[in-house]
Amino acid sequence: MSQYVGSSSNSGYFRNVELPPFRPFEDWLLRSNRYEMPPMNDLMRWNNRIVSNLLYYQTNYFVFLLAIVLIEGLFAAQSFVCGMSAVLFAGAVIYGSITSNPDIVNMRRDHPFVTLGLIVISVYYFIMMLPHVFLVTFCLLFPVLIMFIHASIRLRNINNKFSNAAEKSGLKTTVMGRILTLCGVNVRATD
Repeated sequence: MSQYVGSSSNSGYFRNVELPPFRPFEDWLLRSNRYEMPPMNDLMRWNNRIVSNLLYYQTNYFVFLLAIVLIEGLFAAQSFVCGMSAVLFAGAVIYGSITSNPDIVNMRRDHPFVTLGLIVISVYYFIMMLPHVFLVTFCLLFPVLIMFIHASIRLRNINNKFSNAAEKSGLKTTVMGRILTLCGVNVRATD
């Protein structure tokens, strides 16, 4: 049922990672008796609920995120491409400005005006494309907000608890588990 993702040598951190199966739509969204306000007075319990739901429904969340990005890309393709190009160009220039790669450091040292020119051009382009950058940012962060709201109010079921036990014990590693680890969330410590 599970698939392995990242078998190439370039995948690095995401090598030998399992992608859990897609959860049924009824289980993921339609059962109204499985929703409850989060326990705001018990932050540890609330955190455990969020992490467990993010791990259990991760394939559904990834498909939801991809669907929203594709829909937005279809309706506002030009704005999306302009915004992504501004973000990627600025990110590449920032990476080139702060990296410790010896080849890029030598290029920066040998051609300081080229580096300065790239920084100025990228900042100008980023500012000119700011409305499009906001659109791309909203397109990426709105589904993440919906995912966190769903993970907060969705009660865990017995299948969720069994599935997450394997992740927490280290028997299997999933994409969301690695992403949460990169964000500083200790997946193995939650109950």
